Amino acid sequence: MRKLAAIMFTDIAGYTALMSQDEDKALQLLQKNRALLKPIIEQFRGEWLKEIGDGTLSSFASAVDAVNCALVIQRTLEDDPDLSLRIGIHIGDVVFERGDVFGDGVNVASRIESLAEPGCICVSERVYDDIRNKPGIETAFLGGKTLKGVDHPVKVYAVTEIRAPLAEPARPLPRPLSRRRWPWAPAAAVVMAVAVVALVYWLGRAGKEAGEVTEARLGEKSVAVLPFVNFSDSKDDEYFSDGVTDDIITHLTKIGDLRVIARTSVMQYKDTRKRIHDIAAELGVATILEGSVRRSGDQVRITGQLIDARTEENLWAETYDRILDDIFVIQSDVAQKIASALEATLTSDEIQLIDRKPTESTEAYQLYLQGRYFWNKRTGEDILKAKEYFEQAIEVDPLYARAYVGLADSYSLLHQYTDLPSNETYPKGRAAAIKALEIDPGAGEAHISLAYGLFEYYWEYEAAEREYRRGLELSPNYATGHQWYGEYLAYVGRLEEALAELQKARELDPLSFVILSVSSWVHHGLRSLEMADDINEKVMEMAPDWPPTYYRALLSAEYQGRYDDAASYMERFVTLEGASPEEIAFLQDSYKRQGIRGLWRAYLRMIEGWAEMTAISPFYFAVAHAHLGDTDQAFRWLERCCRERRWEMNAMRTYGYLFLPGLESNPRFQDLLRRMNFPE
Repeated sequence: MRKLAAIMFTDIAGYTALMSQDEDKALQLLQKNRALLKPIIEQFRGEWLKEIGDGTLSSFASAVDAVNCALVIQRTLEDDPDLSLRIGIHIGDVVFERGDVFGDGVNVASRIESLAEPGCICVSERVYDDIRNKPGIETAFLGGKTLKGVDHPVKVYAVTEIRAPLAEPARPLPRPLSRRRWPWAPAAAVVMAVAVVALVYWLGRAGKEAGEVTEARLGEKSVAVLPFVNFSDSKDDEYFSDGVTDDIITHLTKIGDLRVIARTSVMQYKDTRKRIHDIAAELGVATILEGSVRRSGDQVRITGQLIDARTEENLWAETYDRILDDIFVIQSDVAQKIASALEATLTSDEIQLIDRKPTESTEAYQLYLQGRYFWNKRTGEDILKAKEYFEQAIEVDPLYARAYVGLADSYSLLHQYTDLPSNETYPKGRAAAIKALEIDPGAGEAHISLAYGLFEYYWEYEAAEREYRRGLELSPNYATGHQWYGEYLAYVGRLEEALAELQKARELDPLSFVILSVSSWVHHGLRSLEMADDINEKVMEMAPDWPPTYYRALLSAEYQGRYDDAASYMERFVTLEGASPEEIAFLQDSYKRQGIRGLWRAYLRMIEGWAEMTAISPFYFAVAHAHLGDTDQAFRWLERCCRERRWEMNAMRTYGYLFLPGLESNPRFQDLLRRMNFPE
């Protein structure tokens, strides 16, 4: 089996001389070396391949993993007078066969190792390219070196100063590395914490231990595609490697006989140090696909390997060296090879969908990938930038259906993330989705994007449901589609069906706090308030800075008479929305003096001030007046919401008791529901 890997060679400095002087001591040192290196290599997802005399050979999925490992090894040995290692690292193609490994990658790594001073690390240029912008290391260029068995000079770099590793290993190392404290990156700790919380929820919701969940899932035809590593010369090509990951996921989601984990969850494992088995257990899948992308001009190399989560053995592996124009052929081949390896049934329609070439223009494709890269960041500025890239892709190829889907998805979110009015964004989104379907009626995501607008803005509920169902028939593994359909079902009052749909979404995207939040909201609709609040607390742990969670918690706590909790949630909510210290103090004082009504009066005054500077949804004013008992004012704002077709109005039927207490029995409330065309 051939694959691209980072190869690490180590050897013991002075071992040959020691062997001639004291054979017993030399053998003890060899055992000590083995005992030390194996657990550290394992921590960084490395594979211990073999020993060669006093040397060791290991492979890693990425250069960063290999360098992390080497740094930890050398830091661990810095105070050891007996054991000093030289380490060399190179990235290259290697062949694994009958428990051994061959190839130029192995040869170059072994030659580079011999150039290192005792206690130091030497790396090739390809490794240097991947670590040069990483904090915590410095390198010195040693020049182009002529290496035995290599027909061209190889640029070699020495790691000259070790301050800290590039990232924290997935689990504690077997013993302290140093008496000095290591300044681990706070961002890495946050990501790890989020993953752990999500895993606790995933395991806890089923009421099973980790091992039981894993065993239950391993028999399924299921796969998670980890973010492909960017081995391109330019780090600006990160969008391309992420895009390849997304497209392979998209291809696989078209196969109804497979369960494919969504992008939101797998992207949390970017640059992870976790073992394949642990990742698979957290995501609930039987197999993991990982790989790398290297692009140079119009040439592209993509490697991929499908790994059995239980045994960590390769089920399939391939390296593609092609021109950029062949990118769609590669993605289609990967999807079908995975289906074959997992013995998944592929229908003729699914094969046609997978084989369909979305555009003849690689320029349009790259613009589309950049659009998706920014769209996935989910900020107003980034979604606007994504919209521009999708529009540029359409200019290059006016028949590029996926670019129109991206444009429709952008307009679907812009009214929530920017000040653009919904009466501008929704019609443009609908037009883009319809255009996508004119070009490609089989685009499941386009049907779902169209359904989203039909439901939220146009209030054409029956038409929206038809589009949701058709979209999910074409893309059964589209987690966002199941989420949005679940939201639709909740808003029209079909709450048990909504929970079932959201369960599908959660199985496909188990680490999504948004899907978990929607599940909490459905339980609020069922008046299962204890369950709803418990889930909402988990969402707060996963996404402590997401304002909607606290707003919903505020409404729930007030309904249950827990006013102090409601005041606390309100304070957190407005803080995240940008309230000043003076505004927070006014809110606190108002609650202290006037109770829950004082809290809402302070909030109303606050958003009235904000509205002079930025757009505030009229629905928030209606909610505030309803909680203050100002019925006429509440309905005045609701009438405006109805005229503007505000998306928040969809919550009235199921969640009116929380948002608009005291209004549900009013004939004007029922008249609004009738005018919104809610189905019976």
